Amino acid sequence: MPLLDKLIAHLLQPFASGTEVWRGLTTTVRAFGHDLNSKTALPYLLTSLAIAWLIHRRRKAAGDASTPSSFRQFFFPREVYLHPSAVIDYKFVAIDMTIKSFLYAPAISAASWGLYKALEALLGLSTESTAQPLTVVSATLTLVAGVMLSDFGYFVSHYLMHKVPLLWLFHQTHHSAEVLTPVTVYRVHPVEDLVNAFVGSMVNALGAAVYTELSSQQVSFGTILGVNGILFFYYVFAFQLRHSHVWLSYSPALSRILISPAQHQVHHSRDERHWDRNFGFTFAIWDWAFGTLYVPLTRERIEFGVPDANPEDFATVGRMYLRPFRRAMESLRRPELQRDADARMSRWRSIP
Repeated sequence: MPLLDKLIAHLLQPFASGTEVWRGLTTTVRAFGHDLNSKTALPYLLTSLAIAWLIHRRRKAAGDASTPSSFRQFFFPREVYLHPSAVIDYKFVAIDMTIKSFLYAPAISAASWGLYKALEALLGLSTESTAQPLTVVSATLTLVAGVMLSDFGYFVSHYLMHKVPLLWLFHQTHHSAEVLTPVTVYRVHPVEDLVNAFVGSMVNALGAAVYTELSSQQVSFGTILGVNGILFFYYVFAFQLRHSHVWLSYSPALSRILISPAQHQVHHSRDERHWDRNFGFTFAIWDWAFGTLYVPLTRERIEFGVPDANPEDFATVGRMYLRPFRRAMESLRRPELQRDADARMSRWRSIP
């Protein structure tokens, strides 16, 4: 069966050759290397570093007494990068990215492709086309629409991770970080990866299939050095600062279109007024439309972490993997825990 063969091929891809096995073993290193499809590619880290340097110079010129005189102290404070939460990040990411390469990333890939084909068959649509290449105008519109559709899928998935008590138990792994570094972007539980892939696949498959059916043209996204054009510029411009202690906020107008690093830092805040805000990845328009947008007007002092969680629950890699499952089972066996979680979520939803 061609379909089954394709699914098996996805699952066995990491073991297809010695080269593929080596790629899996070096995933963590390559994530911070030259591959521009990685959010933490070295060029993106360097451009964020340069922007942080400009922020440091500007604050010093403005006479900000809270800004260290040394850029090293400003951007690489020991209390952040050697914090126990950051150290566990390094351990978790090194282990998780390797496991992910060999196990659950291929499974997610196979499931996403299977979902894509099932949706195509269910709707009677086709993603195949022999039409002429897109014009410049249609290609540009397709690029923008594709990025926005993907971003909306991320917004929906992220929203569900916060609003569904059972999913929140797994998303807490990411929010439990007490300090933010660029590595924190990969502090994600495998169950959350699965939910993101499922929701994203549904949204993107539906959009691509409908587009191709209506336009008789194959979806094709413009790229720069092999990366989606819009995301390339987004990653280049201070993307790494969103998981950091360096405050960079956009103007109030632009903050209603794009999520700034400061807005994502607000999303990680323990402060009740910041809870369930700024779910978007690239665009802020979804938060604006659904009433979850928070635009900081001045620099805010933020304490990161989960208000109702014990830091010891996330003090080891094993606990970060297993604790959410244990809590999920406890909530099923002890209804009062689920009622408490539901009550908390209801209170969060009531925040304007």
